[in-house]
Amino acid sequence: MAWLYALFHNAKRWPGPLQIFSQSLKREPSATTTNPLAGFVFPLIELGRVVVTPAILEHLEREAVDIQSYLHRHEHGDWGDITASDANANLLGAIYGGRTFSAYEVAGKRVWIITEADQTSRAVLFPNEY
Repeated sequence: MAWLYALFHNAKRWPGPLQIFSQSLKREPSATTTNPLAGFVFPLIELGRVVVTPAILEHLEREAVDIQSYLHRHEHGDWGDITASDANANLLGAIYGGRTFSAYEVAGKRVWIITEADQTSRAVLFPNEY
């Protein structure tokens, strides 16, 4: 992930190459993302075991929503509706192996996806379950 570190830290000095590079690798990010590098074709974080709370499972089943697209967004750097400081922390987490956090509106309810720093597990939960 050294290349990601170099890309992130050289973005202000070399906006041209960053723009060309990121456009060639990106899919369209969501309209709610706060991450300028969101939507990479390849995952920024490793896949891990996915743990979904019973309340989330019930919500997904009741609303007939597939969580897979949100998990894909999370692992590819589109962290949804989070603050700029959380987006920066997520980028550093992707580079150095830290925790990553996403927040999405799923069928009218806010849902969090959190990947632990060691990237062995990912939790999908409502904010009040944290």
